[in-house]
Amino acid sequence: MSKTYRYNFFVDGYSALVGKIIANRLHSNYKNFTKEDFEKIAFRRLQKIVLHAYKRVNYYRDIFDGTSIRDGKIESLQQFQEIPILSREFVRNNYKHLIDKRQKFFVTRATTSGSAGIATPLLQGINQIAFDFASIWWSFGFGGYKFRDSMATLRSYVPDANQSLWSEDRVRGFYFMSAYHLDKSSLAYYVEKIRETRPKFLRGYPHSLSELAAYCIEEGVTDITFKNAYTCSENLSEIQRNQIEHAFNTKVIDRYGNIEMVAHATQCHLAGEYHIDPLYGWVEIVNDNSVEVCAGESGRVIATGLTNFAMPLIRYEIGDVAVKGSGNCDCGLQTPTLQSIVGRIDDALVKADGSLIPPVNFYTMFQKFPQLNGFKIIQSEDRSIVVEVRSAQLNESVRQDILTGMRSRCGPALEISVKPVMQFELSVFGKFRNIKSYAKK
Repeated sequence: MSKTYRYNFFVDGYSALVGKIIANRLHSNYKNFTKEDFEKIAFRRLQKIVLHAYKRVNYYRDIFDGTSIRDGKIESLQQFQEIPILSREFVRNNYKHLIDKRQKFFVTRATTSGSAGIATPLLQGINQIAFDFASIWWSFGFGGYKFRDSMATLRSYVPDANQSLWSEDRVRGFYFMSAYHLDKSSLAYYVEKIRETRPKFLRGYPHSLSELAAYCIEEGVTDITFKNAYTCSENLSEIQRNQIEHAFNTKVIDRYGNIEMVAHATQCHLAGEYHIDPLYGWVEIVNDNSVEVCAGESGRVIATGLTNFAMPLIRYEIGDVAVKGSGNCDCGLQTPTLQSIVGRIDDALVKADGSLIPPVNFYTMFQKFPQLNGFKIIQSEDRSIVVEVRSAQLNESVRQDILTGMRSRCGPALEISVKPVMQFELSVFGKFRNIKSYAKK
């Protein structure tokens, strides 16, 4: 979440409370819904947002005229899928043509984090933000969280120079730690504050929490435990999961979301698949031909937000890759599911012949190096690759094993080097990306 969306009582305080009401009245009943119930209610919401977009947003009115959709009314998914997929680049360049200018009140501005280099502007209604909170409360419930339970949060907080690295949100019962300050002295400070406040839950970016966990393991800290830990906003590796669970004697529950607020999913605490919130966003997983994939297959995440009437994003390509789930979770909750979140589309490395290597290959590879405290792969425009690894002692044998693994995946033609580092560079918002490619196909 960007700096343009900073905490204030009216937006976040009001939305958190309204979101809790929505969660109590709607999300708490999800366990009683059948697949057919979810499909019926979600499709009605889809019809409503499409009709609104046709009536109030010039872009959609022009687009719909080239489809079988008449007067903004859709009667089937086949009609809906005639709507062209909306790219982030298009949204960035045509922002003013995608907003409902009559939505002037209770609307706030935000931007994407700009991980691709340029941030995308967004307009969000307060009711959309409230539903986002509702979905977050719902996801926290998977780990036994109750409203206003204390929670230490290592994400989304980047203090100014004169601000403390620790901040309190009394409305929600959250303690915020700066995800941008992860040096040993800062981590020691967080540990002391956690000891002092004893929060029940832990929440943060996977990278940030694994840094805190690694510090606690190295320093022999064993008196800090949490009922559950929640991760979001970055890919969670098995190494990070194991590290967090071991350090804090807890279980990690991963959550999938985005600043555009078009899709939301929470990893099941029993079965491991991600439960999509079907009334939050309509989610499609499609292949390179924009055709819906089958369960167990990976594809691009295309989502339609069902609550943003200020700036409807219909069939919006988030830029993520996920594996479609079966929708038959052992826990009995009958929402659609994702089997896993694979990563960002621009995290795919480019081989010498122009073909792409999915990022999951490298997460799997680095699970074989538990002695490393993380990795980062950067591919330059000329396709050369630098592998940064955090390790107190990177011996030549491990270096060669990493090079062998990289070359087996990337081919012998690319220049690949391994570089030990003390710290990884973070974004201005404290986020971390394991893999980033600037190369073109």
